[in-house]
Amino acid sequence: MNTRSAPDLAVYEFNILVSTSWATHERAMDEIIRILSALGDEDPVVTSTAARGILGVKTSLDARQVIGELRKLFEVNPARFQYTPKWVPVDSWTYSDINSIKARVSEIKSRIGKGETWRITVEKRRFTTYHRSEIIKETADGLIDGKVDLENPDKILRIDLIAKYAGISVLTPKDIFSVAKPYT
Repeated sequence: MNTRSAPDLAVYEFNILVSTSWATHERAMDEIIRILSALGDEDPVVTSTAARGILGVKTSLDARQVIGELRKLFEVNPARFQYTPKWVPVDSWTYSDINSIKARVSEIKSRIGKGETWRITVEKRRFTTYHRSEIIKETADGLIDGKVDLENPDKILRIDLIAKYAGISVLTPKDIFSVAKPYT
């Protein structure tokens, strides 16, 4: 079986987070494994996170290419996504304190090119230490240049806070797969 409990897999290994319903947790794990296997990953690992409804995935495939392939699979057969409505790549992990987040953002901010518009999206799960606006203010101040576009950015600096960890990613809107907006 390709599932593990959270202590067996370091959160730093997840390169995709998948949203699911609390009631369909096991079915979602099976669906993820079936989909990734169909895409060529012979041994994907899927595990629970500290946040109910969020599964951590470690795939040997390129996470952004997986997202592109999910769109193709959805176009052919939307029913393949009964239990996994949203898939988000994660570039790197750190601890969820402000200083660790700022340090990691500093390392990857060059992925937002000169002249590109951007926004910060913060998703908090089982995390109460800071308010979203505080995280955004602390992260944006002096770290990232360029024009902010909250509606239609070229890049999204996404911070997924799950308990004591933060997944940090620089994504384009097309790097996120959602059955609600499969062709974004």
